[in-house]
Amino acid sequence: MESIGQRVKYLREKYSLSQLELVAQIEGYDRFQIGKLERDEFKRIPSDLVTQLVSVFNTSHEWLERGEGPVFKDDHVSLELQEPQMPYSKGENLIDKIDQLKDNPFDEALYNEVKTGAFDLMAQLTNSQYKVIDLMEKLEKLKKMISEKLNVKIE
Repeated sequence: MESIGQRVKYLREKYSLSQLELVAQIEGYDRFQIGKLERDEFKRIPSDLVTQLVSVFNTSHEWLERGEGPVFKDDHVSLELQEPQMPYSKGENLIDKIDQLKDNPFDEALYNEVKTGAFDLMAQLTNSQYKVIDLMEKLEKLKKMISEKLNVKIE
């Protein structure tokens, strides 16, 4: 493995992680940036990203950056990763915040928190997931239209 991108992909696959699962373990990066890293499209890789990857994969800076030395810090491979956290500021659950917003719809700070959390989650969706959401929205509109036409409530 000649490049850092190849080494990151090797480790990600060794841990059986998708790019999305990997970005749940690091802060400040999305799956598109990880893909770009794995394809060696970064001109210069941010040092904070390297540090986070070293920590997540239990590897050394030397091996990750230059391919020198042992792959893992320990003699054995530990495949225990942190439990992925919901990508939402302050570790709060976005659904709880939405419920709070229903009770207090004029709380602008809470609204902005929910909006930011929603955008964080949306940034990590795949194209397939976007298509499913779009289809669900279309089905909901169709259900509403049918309900109005037939003058019945459809659950």
